[in-house]
Amino acid sequence: MQICSSKKILLFIYIYIFSILLCLNVNICDAKAKKKYMLSPQNISIKINNKVFSKIKVYNDNKTYYFPAKMIAKIYNGHIIYKPKTSLTIYLNNIKIFILVNSNKIVFSGSTTEKMPFSAKIINNEIYIPYSFFSLKNFIKLTDTMITFNPKTSTLFIITSQNISSIDYTVNKCQTKITLKCEKALQYVILKKNTTKIVIKILNGHVNKEHNIILNDGILKSILCKNFYNNAIITINFSILPKCINIIPYRIHKINISISYLKKLTLNNKQKVYYLFAAGTKSYKPRQKTVNEKINKFHSASNYKKRHKIIVIDAGHGGKDPGAIGVTGTREKDINLLLAKEIKKLFERYTNYKIVLTRYDDVFISLIDRAKVANNKNAILFISLHCNSSTNSNAAGFEIYFLSYQNNNNEAVKTAIRKNTACKFAQNSKITSVNKILKSLSINKYINDSAILCNFIKNELKSKVKINLRGIKQGNFMILRYTNMPSIIIESAFLSNFKQEKKLNSKKFRNILAMAIYKGINNYCRYMEKNR
Repeated sequence: MQICSSKKILLFIYIYIFSILLCLNVNICDAKAKKKYMLSPQNISIKINNKVFSKIKVYNDNKTYYFPAKMIAKIYNGHIIYKPKTSLTIYLNNIKIFILVNSNKIVFSGSTTEKMPFSAKIINNEIYIPYSFFSLKNFIKLTDTMITFNPKTSTLFIITSQNISSIDYTVNKCQTKITLKCEKALQYVILKKNTTKIVIKILNGHVNKEHNIILNDGILKSILCKNFYNNAIITINFSILPKCINIIPYRIHKINISISYLKKLTLNNKQKVYYLFAAGTKSYKPRQKTVNEKINKFHSASNYKKRHKIIVIDAGHGGKDPGAIGVTGTREKDINLLLAKEIKKLFERYTNYKIVLTRYDDVFISLIDRAKVANNKNAILFISLHCNSSTNSNAAGFEIYFLSYQNNNNEAVKTAIRKNTACKFAQNSKITSVNKILKSLSINKYINDSAILCNFIKNELKSKVKINLRGIKQGNFMILRYTNMPSIIIESAFLSNFKQEKKLNSKKFRNILAMAIYKGINNYCRYMEKNR
């Protein structure tokens, strides 16, 4: 009996010691977990375009950064309704954003819901929102901004897309008309209007940089354009006393400011037209240009930095020209257009470049007319999108072409012949002798730049798109011969290959392809801006 009692006592002691050790181990694990995910404060700077706000307190839990909701509302000129410890509503541009504490769901305007990887938190009696909030599609669309955070420099960069492209004004004897050209429809508010100046706030407007244009032409003293938070402020100072000022929205993308005078002005010419933003202030007298002036314009157009940042994306084929036909009947013209529109969306979302498509729907446009679109827009780049095809059903991969007057590659010859045959559908597309002279003087300037562009796009395609690279090649393509800027053709994949035709019909694959092409073009543009 004594032996059994001793065993029971020992067993009880062992169980007691094991329980203590187990509790200690759990406490240590909990302590480590708390230490690992403990919120640590950090002061950061916020750079909005060219303005800096410093000493903004954020928190980091080794997973993500959390930003104060009040700060977001202040930056974007909104207001908030706060329910302690439960929820927060931010009003931006008449849109309601509902944020619930300890939830990863964000509700826009009461209907659209998006999810974040992390939940909103309460820290020091304030609601903090995770960094992923800034990358939500509805938030980007609402604010028209692109946001990046650099942990090394502790800086949050907020970049607003430029949507006020230029200011022009016309002067005649009785009045001056000022035109604000916008990339999209924008609302405005008149902050001040008197005999000395007029101040207009364009809501959600943004100019590329601050402009203080001193005119002193006897009519206008100056025009000041600057960004203030998420709006653009346009200040027009008068040199003479105006009779009346009218502000009239013209169509959708223009705002006209008409200023009438008390006395008629004495002008040497019937009227003067001024263009601002592009190359300072200059007057223009309408007249017919000579061939020599056009040739000089060609030479000056090759200067990358002076040209407007317009990129033309050409969706190959269209209308009565279907292009290549896939194994299961996929038409090349349809894939090209879908891809072109996706690339346009990426540029509009993340950059200040203006993208012009040669066609926006299923219509036929001749090769020469496609080139004219780019030439007339004075574009910096021309990208023609195509799908490849071959009699060999196993042929696969993507190719990139730039211009060469001599075809040394058999495949390049076949591809050039197939693409050039699109001109058989064209009617009345003539090239003047003047244009031929201009092409002979300027085309060689762009071949080297085209080769550099091909290389940038190749690097992105190779790393992001899981199909083989068939190389960068040269070909005698008609559409490349008649463009006045660096121009390339991208053959994205083979419709004659069943597997690649299936990929091209996949929206996911086209999105990856569009992103790679977009990044390649963007990297090229940055390189050219730094090195020219």
